[in-house]
Amino acid sequence: MHLLSPWSLLWLPLIWGAIILLYILKLRRKDVEVSSLYLWQQVIRDVQANAPFQKLRYNPLLLMQLLIALLLILALSQPVLRLLTRGGRTLVLVVDTGVTMRATDGSPTRLDQAKEVAYRLISQLRPGDRMIVIAAGSSPQALTGFTDNRTELRRAIGTLQASEAPPDMHTALQLASELAQTTGNGGLVELVTDGCFSHMDTASLSLGNNIGLRAYIVGKSDDNVGIVAFDYRRLVGYQHGLEVLASTQNFSSHPSKFIEELYAGKQLVDAREISLGPGATHTDTYAMQEPPGALPLKFHLDVKDDLSTDNTAYLVLAPKRIFKVLLTGAENIFLENALEVDPDLQVDVSPNYPGDAVAQKYDVVIFYNAAPKTLPPGHYLFIHCSGDRSPAQLTGATASVETVDWQHTDPVMRYVDLTNQRFDDVLLSTPKPWAREVVTGDSGPLIVEGEDGPTRSLFFAFDPDQSRLPLSVAFPILISESIRWLATGEATEGLPSRAGQPVTLAAAPGATSVLVRLPDGSARRVGLGPDGRALFNDTDQCGFYSVTGGYPVGIGGRTANDRGLFAISLNNPEASNIAPVKKLPFEAPNPQAERGKPVVVLHPFLPWLVLLALIALGFEWYLFHRRPFFVRG
Repeated sequence: MHLLSPWSLLWLPLIWGAIILLYILKLRRKDVEVSSLYLWQQVIRDVQANAPFQKLRYNPLLLMQLLIALLLILALSQPVLRLLTRGGRTLVLVVDTGVTMRATDGSPTRLDQAKEVAYRLISQLRPGDRMIVIAAGSSPQALTGFTDNRTELRRAIGTLQASEAPPDMHTALQLASELAQTTGNGGLVELVTDGCFSHMDTASLSLGNNIGLRAYIVGKSDDNVGIVAFDYRRLVGYQHGLEVLASTQNFSSHPSKFIEELYAGKQLVDAREISLGPGATHTDTYAMQEPPGALPLKFHLDVKDDLSTDNTAYLVLAPKRIFKVLLTGAENIFLENALEVDPDLQVDVSPNYPGDAVAQKYDVVIFYNAAPKTLPPGHYLFIHCSGDRSPAQLTGATASVETVDWQHTDPVMRYVDLTNQRFDDVLLSTPKPWAREVVTGDSGPLIVEGEDGPTRSLFFAFDPDQSRLPLSVAFPILISESIRWLATGEATEGLPSRAGQPVTLAAAPGATSVLVRLPDGSARRVGLGPDGRALFNDTDQCGFYSVTGGYPVGIGGRTANDRGLFAISLNNPEASNIAPVKKLPFEAPNPQAERGKPVVVLHPFLPWLVLLALIALGFEWYLFHRRPFFVRG
């Protein structure tokens, strides 16, 4: 045992001496004059026997008071017991707050079950341990710093809420690893999850050699039917037709029967009864008339399962637009036919470039086989030619190129399939710094797109006449998608956006900010950059978002009063598959990090000494009131 304040023991002889002195001192009596000495004989005898000190007699009260003084003085000296134990660990507690943690097969949800696990881990902290809490949502964040304060850690766990978006678990674990490595001694990542997040490239997940990862799996059910796709398209060749597509999938291990409902605004458009076997997928199409303006659509499944978030999907039908297009260059029947197929295009054909003044009256100018060397800012499609506004720099030519890959989610390529396409007489090029490669061939880029300030341009390295592409349905779709992207910077229609994905917002020139109202009614003021655009990342809620003073780029449409409207849905098969995993493949046991290191722990005796002193004080009080029976002399 060690004393943290040994000098406090010097009070012991002083206090004990004072207590003993009070017991051996006699009272000094005063002379008293009375009328009869007979009545005061006892008083006279006491006065005669008066002396400064008396014999110290046995007295339990004295012993108890000495004991109380001893205990209090020992408490002031702060005695501690030094013990050697293991602890001093660096712990990073990562709690999954993704959409599947809203599943109601927990107590009552999986997140509540995860909180119970987290509380237990906090209560198991050892001496010298330090812990930090990370919420693994669509944008992972640390809720505390490294601390051994269990109250602060429990408070952070209590604030956790499950979002309606999948978690970015890769980023969360990378953040956890980096935080654990800041101590220099390694650490342990403790992950509480159901394991229902997108497939991760474990090769790119670097936890470090001295970092361990231990997972705690929650959840038990796979009972869920979800919407995995909700989109629409205008039918090429029809003036007023569009088609809404909705796909549902049964992720549970038993059959499911339910009603699917399509709403336009608040009006029910159609309802159908669906039966799905385990793992089966069903796709329905709904024909609709062209809306006069932006129209919100809602697709709902009337089904009871463990995850309600994916039972409703949202979409905005954008109003139809007519685009003015100028086609210049040599005659090309295939290209002209592809432009005529789209009823939303108003096309003028000119063998020669009419000049900048005329060209700027069009939404898009297409150059085929020849283009001016210099052009003003605008929206241009370069087909088998290039210019100063082209997104590609020419480097040569080659006889034959076959497609290798393309960006399937790019607005231009969303509905286009170029599998096994071969092109002859192809221009070789490299994308300019502000451009990106969209379609890749075995000899270089085949399609390049880019935006340079007010200029938006596309480059096709191939001549359509020197391929089989014009004979396929992909060609008119490619031209139509290209025109729309060049004219607006957006996809053909209201491209649905998934929960957690950022949305680009834009406004008229001169605007500095826009106001976004979220599905729960709250509002966010978003500042715009010099180009009049900004990324909006707060998209964890599913539903309709309205933008005042601006509009979303690539999704949704505009409504009255200068207001934009867009929709966010889950639409994610991986997130709708709520079957919990048994074991995560990237767990990394680290016995050394789990054991910790030798730590000296000081166990204080102060509380026990104070408790004993209080007990002794109570017993002394009892003796004081019972002293005729205990005091001898």
